[in-house]
Amino acid sequence: MRIKPYQPPVPLDELRGEAEWLCRKVAGRDLWGVPLYIRFQSELPTARGRHLHGCTGPNLDLLFRPHVGRRNWFGRGPAMLICDVAKADGLRKSAAPVYAAHPGDTDLTDRAVASLFRRAVLQTAVHELAHVANGTRPDPKRRAKPAEVEALAKWIDRVIRRPASGDVPDAPPFESHGGPWVRLALHFAHRARAAGVPLCPDRVAKCDQYGLSPTADYLAALGDEPDRLAGLGMNELAATRAPAAFSALWAGDWCRWHDRRNTKLAADAAGTSH
Repeated sequence: MRIKPYQPPVPLDELRGEAEWLCRKVAGRDLWGVPLYIRFQSELPTARGRHLHGCTGPNLDLLFRPHVGRRNWFGRGPAMLICDVAKADGLRKSAAPVYAAHPGDTDLTDRAVASLFRRAVLQTAVHELAHVANGTRPDPKRRAKPAEVEALAKWIDRVIRRPASGDVPDAPPFESHGGPWVRLALHFAHRARAAGVPLCPDRVAKCDQYGLSPTADYLAALGDEPDRLAGLGMNELAATRAPAAFSALWAGDWCRWHDRRNTKLAADAAGTSH
C-alpha cells in the first residue's frame, strides 16, 4: 500500500507568517526588531509522533539555523516548534465520516479542516510565546555548546515519539505550566481576540490538563487586568505582580498537589515498613 505524502491543510509559509504576525502583535514592543523563528515539525528531520503539540527553548533557534538558511537567519532570537503533522492527522481523522458521507463534495470539509488547523496552530504559537515571555528565551551573551544543541534535538525527537511525563515521574503536571505561565497565556489569548483572532483561552492554557483549577477560574481571578495591562510589552507584563486572587488560586493548586503527593509518599512508606 502506497503511503500518501503529508500535505498540510494550509500552506505552511502562509501559516508561519500569520503566526509570527500574531506573536508580535500580542507580545508588543518587546519583540520589535527581535528575530522570531517558527518552524513546523514536517520541515525538520524529526519523528512524526503525536505526543508534542509544540515546544520552545533557549537554544531552539540554533537547532533551526541549518534549516532556516543564511538569508533568513538574523541572529539569536526566540524560536518555537509547532507540530503540524499530529494536528492535521487528528483533524482529518475526525472529519473522515463527513468525507465518507459526501465523497463527491469535499470542498466544504476541506475548508473546515483548514480553518480548524489554522486556529490550532495559532493557539499553539501563543501558548509557546507565553513560555518565551516566562523566561524560555536565548541569552545573546551566552554561547551555547554544540552538545547542548544536539541534546535538545534528541529530546525533541524522543518526546515526539512518547509523552514527556515519563521522563520525570515525580514532577508535578504543571512543572512548566504554573501560575506565572498561565497568567501570560491568558493575557496573550485576550490580546489575540482584541486583534481579531478569536482564540479560546482554555485551548491556549489547558489548566485542567496540568492538574490545576479550571481555566475559567484563573481567567476570573485576573479580573480586568488583561484590559488594564494591554499596552505592556511581554517582558513588562511578566515583571508585574499578579492580582491577589490569581496568586491565591495558584498557591492553592500548588499546595494541594504537594499535599496529595506527600500523603501518598507517607502511605507508601508506611506500607513498605510492615
